[in-house]
Amino acid sequence: MTYGIDFEDYYRKAEEAGVRFIRYDLARPPEVVGNGKVEGVKVYHQLRQKELELPCNTVVLTTPLVPHNDNDALSRILKVPLGQEGFFLEAHLKLQPVEFATDGIYICGSARWPVEVAEAIFQGCAAAAKAAVPMRRGCVRPEAITSCVDRELCAGCGICAALCPYNAIELKSDNGKRVSSVITALCKGCGTCAAACPSGAISMDHFKDEQIMAQIEALLEC
Repeated sequence: MTYGIDFEDYYRKAEEAGVRFIRYDLARPPEVVGNGKVEGVKVYHQLRQKELELPCNTVVLTTPLVPHNDNDALSRILKVPLGQEGFFLEAHLKLQPVEFATDGIYICGSARWPVEVAEAIFQGCAAAAKAAVPMRRGCVRPEAITSCVDRELCAGCGICAALCPYNAIELKSDNGKRVSSVITALCKGCGTCAAACPSGAISMDHFKDEQIMAQIEALLEC
């Protein structure tokens, strides 16, 4: 498979011109045959499961585009995911193609996956436009559903802070007692902290236990 409609057309035209595309296993790379000069290439065809020998007199190597070695460390620092190939993974392929689930961090170009120059420019403009919105507004609007902490019940165990996928909870000292504190601007209301809290000190705004029970009771009365 090739990327994009245009490249698929190039692929088909190349096949019609006699170019052969062969998938091989990385454990069995192609082998150049010849004594002093190239006479052919041996390659194990992964799909046909047989070894082929292709006669040729020239071998041209191209440089692949691979993820940077620092991607893994950077993903942990920024709390953003990586795809299976090691490139950064956007929040949604169609709805949020230049954004991460973490607000304020955007992605474009070959950090996302190998792209041509024109598309890298389009993505860069899109990422800049997305970043300009909160800068122009001057503030960040939090989600309607966010978590809140009952400091009287909080034991300060830190489980919620360790599990929060958005790094939206920190531990603070309150009159000598360590308690959890929610950074509302970062909270996405996923509910992970509320579900994991052993003390029952965390609840979700607009999704408190009393509200959920009231909805269940109303449903049973119907």
